Amino acid sequence: MGCLIVILVFLFSPRFAGLIFWIFTNWFDKAYQTWYWPLLGWIFLPLTTLAYMWAYLSTDGDITGGWIALIVFAVLVDLGSNAASKKKSE
Repeated sequence: MGCLIVILVFLFSPRFAGLIFWIFTNWFDKAYQTWYWPLLGWIFLPLTTLAYMWAYLSTDGDITGGWIALIVFAVLVDLGSNAASKKKSE
């Protein structure tokens, strides 16, 4: 059940989840060397930012294989949602 909740949070509100992780954990500090990459990711590609953080923390920085596939999937979902929102506004 816990995994289902995490999946739903990431899919439906990645910006909110990222904000919660940034405030209450130090995971962004471990995964990113500076503060501006997570901030830019939170603005433009929130799901990708969270996927990279998860991959980095799970592998201690050696991201390979399935983790790369997860990050690529997150990029595609973020770009798809950005394109869909632009199409709606036209």
